[in-house]
Amino acid sequence: MKFNFDVPLEGLDGKPVKGDDKKVIMLKSTCINSLLANVPNEKFDGEEKLKRFLLAQRIEIAEKEIEITAEEITKIKECAGKAMGILVSGSIWFMLEKNKDGDTDKGDGAG
Repeated sequence: MKFNFDVPLEGLDGKPVKGDDKKVIMLKSTCINSLLANVPNEKFDGEEKLKRFLLAQRIEIAEKEIEITAEEITKIKECAGKAMGILVSGSIWFMLEKNKDGDTDKGDGAG
């Protein structure tokens, strides 16, 4: 499926989440940070690290939509659940699931 990660992360009210610096936090950066995070007590081999790196790289260099598999969405959600707080993790899960289910109101830049 195609997915656009270059959209604002949505908060509880559906509005863009802003950081302490008042800048809008993007879904792209939170997904990349989730994939690249070192989580305490989590052990994985070099192959898994490479897979996460390559997925993060694809998301980073994408200018708009990228082709992403259901397995890759699952990996992002798994990493976000371990590495991020409730607001960010929940928003990532919500936005990815909405797109996976065919709802284009989330993750396509249309709001």
